Amino acid sequence: MMRPPRKRRKLGPNAAQSLCCPIFPGNSAIRLVSLFSMFLCLSCAIIIVASLEIVTDENGAVVDADSESVATTNANDAPPEIPRSPQDLETFQTALTAFCTCNPEDDHSALIWQAIVFDKEYQCWAKQRKIPGILFANMWRLYTEHLQNLGSGKIKMYQKCPAGALNLVLLLLSVLEVHDMNDATVVDLLDPALAIWEGRGLEDFLAETGEDVSQTGVANNAFNTFINYGHFVGKNFDQISCSDVIPDTNFPWVFDVNRFEHLAARLRRKLDAWYSLLYSNNGEPPRERELRLEGYDPARDYAMISAKNSNKNSQSEKSPSLALCILYGDGAKSLKHTLETWRETGLLEHSSERFILYLNDSDEENPDKEKCWRRKIEKQFNLTVLNFDYYSFPDTFVGFGKKAQYRRTGRAMTSCAMKAESDHIMFLEEDWEVIARPKQLALHRIIEAQKLLERKSDDEMTDSKNEPVHMVHLRHKYFYGQPYYELLTSGQHNEPPPASLALYFSEDPVEEKFPYGAWSPPFNEGGKTCDSGRASWYESLDYQVEAREEAVALNGDSGSEKNDSSMETKTVEAGARLPLIEWCHENSASICTTTRTDDDPFRNVFYTTNPTLYKRKFWIKHFAAQVAVLGDARAIEESITVSYQWRVSPGYRVAYSPGLFRHKRVDRDTFEELEDDQCEGFDSDDENDHSSSEQPFLNHSERPDIAENREMRRESIEHFYGQTRGKWDEFRI
Repeated sequence: MMRPPRKRRKLGPNAAQSLCCPIFPGNSAIRLVSLFSMFLCLSCAIIIVASLEIVTDENGAVVDADSESVATTNANDAPPEIPRSPQDLETFQTALTAFCTCNPEDDHSALIWQAIVFDKEYQCWAKQRKIPGILFANMWRLYTEHLQNLGSGKIKMYQKCPAGALNLVLLLLSVLEVHDMNDATVVDLLDPALAIWEGRGLEDFLAETGEDVSQTGVANNAFNTFINYGHFVGKNFDQISCSDVIPDTNFPWVFDVNRFEHLAARLRRKLDAWYSLLYSNNGEPPRERELRLEGYDPARDYAMISAKNSNKNSQSEKSPSLALCILYGDGAKSLKHTLETWRETGLLEHSSERFILYLNDSDEENPDKEKCWRRKIEKQFNLTVLNFDYYSFPDTFVGFGKKAQYRRTGRAMTSCAMKAESDHIMFLEEDWEVIARPKQLALHRIIEAQKLLERKSDDEMTDSKNEPVHMVHLRHKYFYGQPYYELLTSGQHNEPPPASLALYFSEDPVEEKFPYGAWSPPFNEGGKTCDSGRASWYESLDYQVEAREEAVALNGDSGSEKNDSSMETKTVEAGARLPLIEWCHENSASICTTTRTDDDPFRNVFYTTNPTLYKRKFWIKHFAAQVAVLGDARAIEESITVSYQWRVSPGYRVAYSPGLFRHKRVDRDTFEELEDDQCEGFDSDDENDHSSSEQPFLNHSERPDIAENREMRRESIEHFYGQTRGKWDEFRI
C-alpha cells in the first residue's frame, strides 16, 4: 500500500499567530474577568505547537518523528469566515486565555503539572492522541496526591489549571473505562470537570469575588459558547492549543474538545443505565432502537418461552434449541454466582442442554470434598457433566500452554459441541454473569440473537452483501466487565475503537458513522516513545489486502462489494481503510460488520471466547479442529483472528447485540468446602455421577471387527515398545 510522503517544516510563533484568532491585549480588568470565564468557553482553536520541529505528511497532518503515518485525513478547504466584530473576538479570546492559564495551588503541584506537559510522553498525546503507560501513571499520581480527596473544593482546584485538569480527566477516564470502573470513580473524576465545562457550581465562586461575568457577553456555559462561536466564525473548532493562545507559556496544553464531549456523553449514558439497573424496578432501560423496533415485546417473548418450557411436548411452533457449555477452571463462588444469575433471568430455563466441563483434575488433598461440591452444583442447577476430552483428538507433537485448564479449553469446547444436539451453542466460562435486567429484556436479546442466526438472506437485508449472520456477540455493551483489551489498545495507540463496542460509543453508530467522533485520524505506525516499538496489525497484516483482492477476483466474492454510502463513511484518503458498521437488518437493534480485511483493517473484529452465539454445526465445521488443537483460549483467539479464513476468504459476518453478559470474577478457589451433612447423598459412585465419556464419533463397539483390530494394534505397539524401552531410554536427554 502506498503511503503518503513526509516532509519536515518548522512552525514558529508568527505562523501560529497568523492561523489563530488574533490575541487582543487586555487591561487588568479584562484579565481578571477572564479567570472566571474560563469554564464558559472550552471551545475553539487550532492545534499547532509553537516553536517545535515536527513532521507532517503532504496534507499537513502532524506525525511523530520516529513513526510512520498510516491513515490521515485529507486537508479540506476551510469554509469562508463570517465577519465578526472585534468586541466578540476579544470576549472569546479572554475566555480562551483564562482556560489556558495555569496557576497551581502550590509549588509542588506546579512542578508536577509542568513536568507532565513538557514530558516527551505527553507529546504522544498532543500530536498523536496516544497514551503511553508512563503518561497515565504520572497523571494518576497527580490526581491521587493533589485532587482526589478535595470534595467540593475540587472544582476550585480545577479552576487553577483548567486546561491541565481537563487533560487529566480525559486521559485517565480513557484508560479507566477499559476496566469498567465503578460509578463512584467515574463521578469523582467527571463531575468537577463537567462543572467547569457546563458552567455549573459558579454562583458561590462568583459571590466570593464579587465579579459579574454577564457583562462580558459570554454565554452561560462552555458548550453554548462553543456552538455559538463556531457558528459565528463559520468553523467547527474541536481542539484547543494553549501554546497558540499564550505564546511562550509554561503550560502548553492541548485539549481535545471533541474527544472530551464524546467521552462525557457515553459515560453519562452508561451512568444513567447503571443507576436505572440498580434503583429502578424496570431494570436496565432498553436501547432507543430496541424500543422503536417493530414487534418489540419482551414480556410476550418471556411468556412464550415459559409456555414452551412448561409443555415440552406441545406441537406449537418449534424454536431453535440452545446448548450451554460451561468451561470451569477455578472460582467456585464465581461459578455459583454466575449460575444464579442465569437462573434468575431465565437463561437456564431457556436452554435445552446444560453441560459443565471441568478443566482441572480433582484436588489431590481433598478429592472427596471437591467431588461433593461438584455434585451439589450439578444437582442444584441441573447440569450434565462432560469430560473435557469426550471427543478425542490426537496429542500434538508440541505441547501448548502450561496450566492444564489452559491446554484443555479448546478440547472442552469441541467435546461439548460434538456431544450437544441443540441447534445453537454458547461456550461460557464460570465468570460470565447475566447483568441485563429485567429477565424479560435478557431473554428478548437471546431470542433476537437466535433469530439473527436463523434469518435467511433476503431483500430486507440492509447490508450491501445480503449474507447471513454467522455469530452473535453477547457481551454487554455498557456493563462489559474488566478488562476489555481491544478498548485498551484503542486508547493507548490511537487505533479506532473495536466494532464490538460501537453500541457503547454511540446510540446510533451507523448514523454517526462510527468510529468518527469516538476516534479521528491520524493514526501513526510504531514509534519507540509512544508505542514502545509496537507494530500495529493494520500494517503487519497489510499483505492480506492484496490477498483479499485476489480472492474476490478469483471467486467473484460479493462479500467485498460495498454500496456508495458505505464507501463514503470509510474513505479517509486514497488507500486508507476504516471499519464497516451497519444495522444487521431494518428491524434489528444489533449492528453487523464482517471479519474481512477490507471491512476490518485494524483487526478489531476478534474471534473471541467471550459469550458468543453460534449455529452448532456451523461452529464444528469451521472452527472445531483448530480450537481443539490449539487448546489455550488466548492462542485460539489470536490464531483465528489473523487467519486467512477469518480475514480473507470466506470471512464471516458478525453481529453485536446490546448484550447481556458481564465478566465478573469473584474468587479463584477451585471448590467450596461444605459441611459433612451437606454431602449426604452425593456419593462419588452413585447415579449422580452422570459424566459422559463415550465417544460416539470414534467408538465403533457395534462393529466387533473394528474393535478387535484396534485391540490387536494396541497389543502390537505395547510389545514393540516393551522390547525397545531400554535402548530408547539410553538416548534420552
